[in-house]
Amino acid sequence: MRVGGYMEQFIAYADSDANFSGDFDGIDSKQDAEIWFLPSITLDNGIKIGANYVQSFGDMNIAISGRWGTGNDHSGKDATVWSGGLNIGFGGFTIGGSYAEQNGNSHRRRNGESYDAGVSYTTGPWGVSFTYFHGENQDNDGPGDEEVDQFLVGLSYDLAKGVNIGAYGAYVDFDEDDNANNVDGFIIGTGIKIKF
Repeated sequence: MRVGGYMEQFIAYADSDANFSGDFDGIDSKQDAEIWFLPSITLDNGIKIGANYVQSFGDMNIAISGRWGTGNDHSGKDATVWSGGLNIGFGGFTIGGSYAEQNGNSHRRRNGESYDAGVSYTTGPWGVSFTYFHGENQDNDGPGDEEVDQFLVGLSYDLAKGVNIGAYGAYVDFDEDDNANNVDGFIIGTGIKIKF
């Protein structure tokens, strides 16, 4: 029986008029349940705190992550963001999900929440997955909300060590409370991932 794991923590601070070119302001939920502020606005006195925990018990794996951050957006408001995620794997199957929320931003469209849940299975070089994602934010043009739902199915194959090809199909539905910009449709795509 093999037992192993690791834990990561980080703390970051940005003082007066720190202008970040990558990650600040808005929600950007990453696949591993990380959440970042999106670029485009200068924040004062920002701080981010996060932690990841990964542990293996024989064939069972567990991964937990969380993050909290805040920063002043120059309008006198403090935008706050937090997220959490959980993955559990056993015998080729992995199930997991995450939740993220941001509030307090003076730009209405940057206040919202999102969550996802999914399951994947790998056997030999093959992998298949299904993920559901839901996100909503306040509409910048009116009093209502905007919402998006996505259902995604993926298939992957390991060609060689560090080389993976994949294909996916998704149905995406975007709705506004006033029905002005409702749209839905299907997306298909392929890709190759090379790690070295």
